[in-house]
Amino acid sequence: MQPMDCRSPHYLHDFLNLYPDQSDITWIARSIIEKTGGPDEIESFFGPKLRQSLDEVIDMPRTGRYCLAQTEKTEKTYVGTKVEIVLRHELNLERGHKLDARINGYEVDIKNTTGKNWMIPREAINEICLLTQTSEQNGTFSVGLLRCSEETLSLGGNRDLKKSVSASGRRRILWLVKDGQMPENVFLHMNPATRERIFSAGGATRRLAELFRTMTGTIIHRYLVESVSQQLDYMKRLRRNGGAQDILDEEGLEILWGGRKQDNEAAQLAGYRPLSRDEFICLRKADIGLRP
Repeated sequence: MQPMDCRSPHYLHDFLNLYPDQSDITWIARSIIEKTGGPDEIESFFGPKLRQSLDEVIDMPRTGRYCLAQTEKTEKTYVGTKVEIVLRHELNLERGHKLDARINGYEVDIKNTTGKNWMIPREAINEICLLTQTSEQNGTFSVGLLRCSEETLSLGGNRDLKKSVSASGRRRILWLVKDGQMPENVFLHMNPATRERIFSAGGATRRLAELFRTMTGTIIHRYLVESVSQQLDYMKRLRRNGGAQDILDEEGLEILWGGRKQDNEAAQLAGYRPLSRDEFICLRKADIGLRP
């Protein structure tokens, strides 16, 4: 059984020992690992990018939907295209002449599944595919490389003549990340009564106040703030002078933003990791040295 962790110093070497004819796949893997910051950073690179791809299809700020299951059937088919677009941009890849992208000089097709298998089109047969698998329910993802050939694909095909990866093919996947953690879909796993309370709190300012009140002590991504606000000027809805902070001031709570140096320092002094410019956290004023 091949090893599953690309952080092992011998991972690619061991894979090549198992499959000596797959040197091109290991060269592609090395390029991806380098582009993502190294083997220790690859999971933290891919997880947010795949979460972003799902979120852009769900489009919560405009639709009020909070999970992929609520999208239309035609929209679900677009997830794979969105993953392709996002990864090609984030990995700074050229378009391929025949396939989706070029990595280290090799043409590669990018295929995502939100289920248990991938459907490989005719043009990608006998080609290398970058396979991604996302499970919103479990909050997990996998990324691997596979040469899609008669040896690795099912015998039959669907009406579009697409073939799935066979059991023997799955054993030949070079996994870069296996069952890694995606950023959590907060609203999917939230108690329905809590979710309803947030979205029925009133206007944008009151909804945001309820969000931060409910999630005090939890780092919140900008996307959630924008989604709950459903306003282009969501930052204005957070600040004092008419925003959610005015409401939370009365409760001894303070919204901290990663884009403000003093806020980031206060969060770290309270024991939290550094926040990015896209992140917020609500803490009790007493815990960060502010008067209630």
